[in-house]
Amino acid sequence: MYGYAIIQRKYDDKGNKTEERFCDADGKLIIPKMCGYAIMQAKYDEEAIPMPTEECFYGADEKLIVPENYGYAIAQRKYDSKRNEIPAEERYYGTDGKLIVPEQYGYAIMQTKYDNKRNISETRYYGVDEKLKENIFGFAIIERQLNDHGNVINWHYYSPDEKLIEGEELRLIEENMTQFFLH
Repeated sequence: MYGYAIIQRKYDDKGNKTEERFCDADGKLIIPKMCGYAIMQAKYDEEAIPMPTEECFYGADEKLIVPENYGYAIAQRKYDSKRNEIPAEERYYGTDGKLIVPEQYGYAIMQTKYDNKRNISETRYYGVDEKLKENIFGFAIIERQLNDHGNVINWHYYSPDEKLIEGEELRLIEENMTQFFLH
């Protein structure tokens, strides 16, 4: 049913999972359909929260692969000094080590800014050329205005040329986001 008989895992001294391997009953590496990789390796920054700063996926031949449900072979994350859970920057790479745009995200790089109360205030999306790019919802920048209690009171969406998105274009973005989160 699952396509594997053995899962082997390694952890660092802080309890973070650093490696996961899927094997058949004979101990040979296999790729289960549920995850799309035979090996996952993760690295952690001692100063960051217990979230990986790098994730890599490998096939049964122990070479980098792009699992379908991830859309990248390598993810690299940088966290800010306040150790917020969502990385200040996240980058996706293919098996060749070059930036890649996972279909399910629509961007190669995501940069997130926080206010002084650790609330997300802005997120920017970039393509493989490291220029602003629309994500799967149709915007390149989202700004959030918050009240004193940390509640979002206004959202502003911007195009790759940093122009405010309004009218019908804004309605389509909101419709896309609603459909995505309902399914």
